[in-house]
Amino acid sequence: MTFLPARLIDVGDGLNQPRLVLTSTLWPRTPQGEATKYMALSYCWGILDGTSKLLTTTHDTIRSRIENIEVGAMPLAFQDAIAVARKLTIQYIWIDSLCILQDDARDWQTESSKMAEIFSNAYLTLIAAAGSGCNDSFLISRGLPGPSCAIPLKMNHELNVEGEFSLRFRQHHGRGDKMADIRGSRWITRGWTFQEERLARRALIFGSSKFFLDCRSLERSQDSDRYQSRPAWVASATGNLGEDRVPEPESTATAQVWDDWQTLCSHYSYRELTFPKDKLPAFSGMASRFAKKVHSQYLAGLWRQNLMHDLFWTPVTIMTKPSNYRSPSWSWASLDGRI
Repeated sequence: MTFLPARLIDVGDGLNQPRLVLTSTLWPRTPQGEATKYMALSYCWGILDGTSKLLTTTHDTIRSRIENIEVGAMPLAFQDAIAVARKLTIQYIWIDSLCILQDDARDWQTESSKMAEIFSNAYLTLIAAAGSGCNDSFLISRGLPGPSCAIPLKMNHELNVEGEFSLRFRQHHGRGDKMADIRGSRWITRGWTFQEERLARRALIFGSSKFFLDCRSLERSQDSDRYQSRPAWVASATGNLGEDRVPEPESTATAQVWDDWQTLCSHYSYRELTFPKDKLPAFSGMASRFAKKVHSQYLAGLWRQNLMHDLFWTPVTIMTKPSNYRSPSWSWASLDGRI
């Protein structure tokens, strides 16, 4: 059965404004038999103050959102995402602040528990890694690196074309290209974005100087016509978690699979959360997808089948205990800090 989130944004066609739609009113498949496509936006909210606000859907605004959502009232990152969806002729997009009722704890809990399905079933995940928050545009001008020269061009035949074209020496920097481009971004420091990228079937990543396309087994940047294989640990620990990236789950989890999980937990512990209570919810999509591989009981960030090894987590930095209970003391998720 085709999965759709509870709500999506119909991006409109430029003449009609976007609007919120309840997917219970949509056919899960097109008349041609294809699954209804939607795009998911991965971004960070940023610092919100009196002059910088996030557009949300609440019980008070849901009726007006269903009628229309004025593009000009959206944060710049949302406007850019709408523009990309229209260019790619993807009719629907999922944006958390608009597709989850922000003043309804039950709706938030229900929808946030579906993150694995939302991102692994999205036709494309759009990652806004450029900028510091939703009010920054990620469709910025990105010049290609390397020296270049302009060459005049004039064609006096029937075409009568006149102008210039540019020759550029292209520099290849290897596999670290993408990480170097997004390492300084706020997006890569946030807790929720960790699983959003890793659960994606395919991701279009807008960095500070380039954009990148990641799919099941390959990576490509805007200035490269060469495909690169994903690093082995990414393919096994993260790439294989997405709906299109995973073979049939193994009947018996191997030592490498458990090592992959511990690597994920370690990398996730470096991320930051606005609300500490989200420590496990922001990682729940990874757990639900991983459960299909290991067939074991999930225990607040650890697995029963590998419990003796999972308990050997070690702090890398001084860890602090949150004021409110979050998980058992034997779980790494009970503390704030890196492991």
